[in-house]
Amino acid sequence: MHLSFYAVIGIGAIIDYFLTWNTKIPIGKFNKLALCLIIFGVTIEILQAFSGYRQGEFSDIVANSLGVFLVWLFVKFF
Repeated sequence: MHLSFYAVIGIGAIIDYFLTWNTKIPIGKFNKLALCLIIFGVTIEILQAFSGYRQGEFSDIVANSLGVFLVWLFVKFF
C-alpha cells in the first residue's frame, strides 16, 4: 500500500516538474508544504497505532520525513 501510494505521488511530482520546469516554487511556500507533509505522515502513523489491524512504526515516520527532506533539497538547489 505504501509503495503504490508513494510511487503515484512520485510519478505525479516528476510529471509536474517537467511540465513546470521553467517556473520556480517559492521556497517559503514549499517549506510550508514540506511541514504539512511531515505532519500528515506522523498523523497517519499515530492513527495506525490506534487501529485494530495495523500498527504505527517510528521507522515509517523517519522514512516519510526523509523522503520529504530529499525532495526539499532537490527543490531548494535546482
